[in-house]
Amino acid sequence: MDRQGPDGMETWPGLVAESLVTDVVASLLFYVDALGFEVVDRRTDPEFAMVRLGTSLIMLEQVEPGGWITGQLEAPFGRGVNFEIKHPDPVGLAGRLGASGH
Repeated sequence: MDRQGPDGMETWPGLVAESLVTDVVASLLFYVDALGFEVVDRRTDPEFAMVRLGTSLIMLEQVEPGGWITGQLEAPFGRGVNFEIKHPDPVGLAGRLGASGH
């Protein structure tokens, strides 16, 4: 069953990635400032943000004591996971990422 997505999206995407991060604010600097995502939801207790680029959504959840952790966490988180995200200007994005050292 489809339901209206966040911030005016017609429906939720078929898959929304949820990523554990050590610092939501630092993650937002990367996703928003470097990649061009926009914040569609933000909470601070616990630290959480949902970001969107087109129809792609990623939830960023800061690791907190007592959070839903299924096993030992070791940096870097998300090893073995790859995301393909459609970007409106991939060539320009690659240039900006390279120029900024990302």
